[in-house]
Order: sequence, then structure tokens, then C-alpha cells
Amino acid sequence: MRQTQRVTTRTLVFGVLVLVGVVMAVQALARGGSGGNEDPRGPRWQAMALTQSMNRTSNSEIARRINQAGHDGWELVSVEGIMEDGTTTHTVYYFKKRLF
Repeated sequence: MRQTQRVTTRTLVFGVLVLVGVVMAVQALARGGSGGNEDPRGPRWQAMALTQSMNRTSNSEIARRINQAGHDGWELVSVEGIMEDGTTTHTVYYFKKRLF
């Protein structure tokens, strides 16, 4: 009878330890597995702007530059046309990239 109690107690302790380990693993995964090393202010970003001059930069050249920026991890977030005398003379492409 005492041996049965010991086995039951050991099984219970083992079960509790496994449960605690599972809960800790789930919490770590919910935090992104970072172990809490992320900046408490949130993610940090780098910004970049590409400018297309309507008279000087070809569409194929700006497309190549935009695609290269995407391959390098930049995300296009905004496009703005710059007007002079009622005519769009430049287009500015704004990108962001997360700093790690």
C-alpha cells in the first residue's frame, strides 16, 4: 500500500512538472519565442524614399529599383505625386524596413 502511494505521488509530481513546462512553452510562443528580449517601445523602423523625376527616370528603371528594394526587405507604404504648376513632376515612393 505504501509503495502504491509513492508511485501515485511521483506520478502526480511528474504530471504537475509537465503541465508547468507546457504552460511556460505556450507563453514563450505567444511572445514570439523571443524570451522577452524585444524593445518594450515596440518595433523600430528604418525609412527610405525613392524619387522618380518624370522627365529623367524611366518607368522600367523605377520598377527595377522598387523591385530591388522589395527583395532587400523594404515594404512600400506610400506613394506621393509632387506637383509644380499643376503638373506632376516627381513621384516619391516611401518604404519602411523593420530593424532587428
